[in-house]
Amino acid sequence: EAQYGTQQRTIEYADDLVGNKKKLLAAEQATLQEIADVKSQFSEKEAKYKAQHDALIGDQENAKRMIQNKLDEIKRIKKRRKHLANEIHEKEERKAALEAEYDKLPKNIERELFISRIMDIIKNIKKQ
Repeated sequence: EAQYGTQQRTIEYADDLVGNKKKLLAAEQATLQEIADVKSQFSEKEAKYKAQHDALIGDQENAKRMIQNKLDEIKRIKKRRKHLANEIHEKEERKAALEAEYDKLPKNIERELFISRIMDIIKNIKKQ
């Protein structure tokens, strides 16, 4: 019986070969159209995701550049801090030397002598 059913269907399909061929061609065209639609959708989504990916890569590179700039700025600040620390140390040493020299000076210098010295210094400055 199973064999008879198969033979019967074969005969039915064979009787309408032209109709079946048209159905197969229509199904093939529909399938090809579906494939084209899927390719189109894929291309659209691919372009969208590629644009997002490129934007993220650009943002990441900008962040890397900003971080590198900040690190360079930190290095410059550290160098500047060391330079200023050395300068402060030198000025403190100079201050200590001047204070020691001041302490060695006699304390009973008369006011007139002091004023005359200041006036001489001012005259020399004016001449220069």
